[in-house]
Amino acid sequence: MVLDPVQSRKYSLFLALILPLALGLRLYKLDAYGLFFDEKSTVLIAQGVSLEGANQQDVFGKPTFTPREFWKPKPLQDYFDAHIRGDIGNSPAYYLTIHYWIKAFSVSDFSVRLLSVLFSVLTVGLLYRFTLQHVGSPALALLAAGLAAIEPFLVAYSHQARNYSMSFFFTLLATHLFLNVVKTPAGQRRVGQYLAYGATALVCLFCHYLTFTVLLGHGLYVLLFVKPGKIWLGLAGAIALALSGMALWMTFGGGTYTFRTLTYQAGFYKNIAQHPPNPNPYAGWIDPSTPANVMRKLGPVLADQFIVTNGFWNALRGSRNFALVLLAALGSFWAYRRWRLTHQGIYPVIAFGLNGLALAFFSVANGQFLVFEAALFLVLLLVRFYRQTATPDLRRLILFFLILSLLPTGFLLFAAIKDGHTVGLTQRYAGFSFPYAILLVALALREAAQLDNWVRIAIFGALIWQLVVIAGVFRAIYGDTSAKYTYFAKPRVSNPYRLVADTIVDLYQPGDTVIYPSNRRSVFSAVKEEQKDYVQVSVFDAQMTNLYLPRTADFVQTIDSANADQVWLYQRRTGQRRLLFDFKGLTYRY
Repeated sequence: MVLDPVQSRKYSLFLALILPLALGLRLYKLDAYGLFFDEKSTVLIAQGVSLEGANQQDVFGKPTFTPREFWKPKPLQDYFDAHIRGDIGNSPAYYLTIHYWIKAFSVSDFSVRLLSVLFSVLTVGLLYRFTLQHVGSPALALLAAGLAAIEPFLVAYSHQARNYSMSFFFTLLATHLFLNVVKTPAGQRRVGQYLAYGATALVCLFCHYLTFTVLLGHGLYVLLFVKPGKIWLGLAGAIALALSGMALWMTFGGGTYTFRTLTYQAGFYKNIAQHPPNPNPYAGWIDPSTPANVMRKLGPVLADQFIVTNGFWNALRGSRNFALVLLAALGSFWAYRRWRLTHQGIYPVIAFGLNGLALAFFSVANGQFLVFEAALFLVLLLVRFYRQTATPDLRRLILFFLILSLLPTGFLLFAAIKDGHTVGLTQRYAGFSFPYAILLVALALREAAQLDNWVRIAIFGALIWQLVVIAGVFRAIYGDTSAKYTYFAKPRVSNPYRLVADTIVDLYQPGDTVIYPSNRRSVFSAVKEEQKDYVQVSVFDAQMTNLYLPRTADFVQTIDSANADQVWLYQRRTGQRRLLFDFKGLTYRY
């Protein structure tokens, strides 16, 4: 869509307000809490360091070592080896990017997470551009960008030094390029469009393997809406380019153990699910994929995907409440459609009567009831818009957005049933669907804004209550007490390894020795059957601390296999050991 200069300046001004909001929400408390295990893996793998030292036996396989030895230059094979063991060869594009990012901006918690913030803010801007070009509504584009700016999921995952934010950006970019191809008239398509789409699809797969679900959604769109012809050949060639690159990586690169490891993990988790220990510390995380367990995990994933129903599942508390909300919403919507033009005084009375009756039987009688109903009303409005008002092109887009909103989660559901456990039923593995879910919400809100006054006021009044709920979600995210988004119910402290490293730099004198613990519970390996390659003590704490020590330092360090938790500094001058930090088991090993 082409805007005139006045419109362009106006909408650019609004976008200039949304993007700083998105940036501010993502920068706030970015480095307040220490890295958790997956982020630690990111930083180690990006430096070519294999978790627990499989490719550092020349460093840790002797009595003492130094930061200079830890940081010695590594061959390419070391990066592949670290990648295989630490992340089954997944996300090479992300690891390559963050390797050079760390080289440029240091290894601090703030800098390694800042890359995710960058991609998250870019996703907000891209969603504006995507909506403007493909839906053709500047106001809707601003609304979608605004919703993306305050979406708790996108904010929370921008606080992680992981591949997710980068994956969200490139999958949306791939969809943008895909639609550009299919919407370009046949005689005007260029080879460069197909190459750009194919190359971006390859980057998607190299960001996260599960991005293939978005590409699968593109394929469904072609089958449903694109007539066979040269465009099919061009798109097939583009996808062949992406798949060929992935095949090379799987055959010769860091993905060589991927399927083998995934098979091992599936069996490992299935065994725990079917034969849990007693007491079971994995309940709610590793469960058999029975219908009840699947629904218990799937419900929140689907509900929290849409900002207007975030928290819906946990607050609903039972099928009876859902039935009451559904009946009240359907009845109110029917009355609105039946009498809004002929008996305007009747349908408000019916709607209020239905809600009052439902509230009398609703077990949690609070504002959440009205939020639930408003969300269902939005669904009905979107269905009505799709059937009665939307142009054929927009209908195709709405169906496409729905496919892309649900297909990633649908694949996770299929995998959970096939593998026999519920570990993979988690929102982050379906996060590529969020931009399209946001677009569906934006379209429904636009329809709601055109309703009669009292209906519009009722819906948006309920959604104001939902904003209060979202504010509570943000408080939990920033307080590091959101098990759903940050994985922790008890807040982490700031990075203990940085603290230990800074203390060593301040106190170390020639002749001193740093003594690290060996906590065997911290041994992690993606290729379990190759444990024989690992050194005989746990070196993970030593690895993490050395990340923050000067790269050319000659501090003498060692590992005490009989010590599980304390980092000590033996001071030659006094002949005494000084306690630097106590990890207290898993308390500070996130």
